[in-house]
Amino acid sequence: MRQRPRWKLLSRAAELFAKQGFALKAVAAAKQAAQLQPSHPRAHEALAGLYERMNLKEERRAVLDTLLKLSAAEQRADDVKATRAKLEALGPRR
Repeated sequence: MRQRPRWKLLSRAAELFAKQGFALKAVAAAKQAAQLQPSHPRAHEALAGLYERMNLKEERRAVLDTLLKLSAAEQRADDVKATRAKLEALGPRR
């Protein structure tokens, strides 16, 4: 039986924790997934989404900045545009 990579398991755990209302556990799992697979946008997108639900703007901004760099490096123009729009919607930095 083929095992799933650890970061994917952590991403799935984050989803399940979030659905069950365990926001802090979801963030912890999503952070670990992003650290294990720093070049994978999905892990960062999940973390940004959790921060959005928790109304943690500066934390979300930091993750979106990382996601913007990843998208630009991979030349994914649509993702760059969407991420910039999300950053602009957060308003000015503190």
